Amino acid sequence: DPVPPFRWVADTMMIVRNARSIDWNEILTLTQKFHFKPFLKKAFPYLKQEFGMDIPDSFLSALDKIQPASLEVEYHQLLAKDIRESHLFYMIWYGMKKRIIFYQLFLKNKNSSSFDYFSTWLLNRLKAKYFVKKAENITSDLRVANTV
Repeated sequence: DPVPPFRWVADTMMIVRNARSIDWNEILTLTQKFHFKPFLKKAFPYLKQEFGMDIPDSFLSALDKIQPASLEVEYHQLLAKDIRESHLFYMIWYGMKKRIIFYQLFLKNKNSSSFDYFSTWLLNRLKAKYFVKKAENITSDLRVANTV
């Protein structure tokens, strides 16, 4: 699901306002390490321009020079898409594409195999669908019982 802007803006503003000091170089290092370059390259200039956040120009300049990998850019674009109103095939295609890129960016070097990751993800999706359907049936039964 797309991340609502008010949530990350509010969180970031709270952190910056309450922090004694911020290690901007550490943020650059973490940005490189954890594959959030496209998001942060947009977020920090936005925070400075729209909310007047005190962000050093040297940090913004260094951040601007960082080049995200194509997978990072594609993942960021997929996160920003709202596919809930799309056709079923489109939703399945982009959902799987997002999961594949997520695995490649964040989990590939961990101990889980791609098969374990995708089979667990699919199983959890199916369980969620089952429980939603079960809850809908219970709600429907309760409505019928209340009308009798």
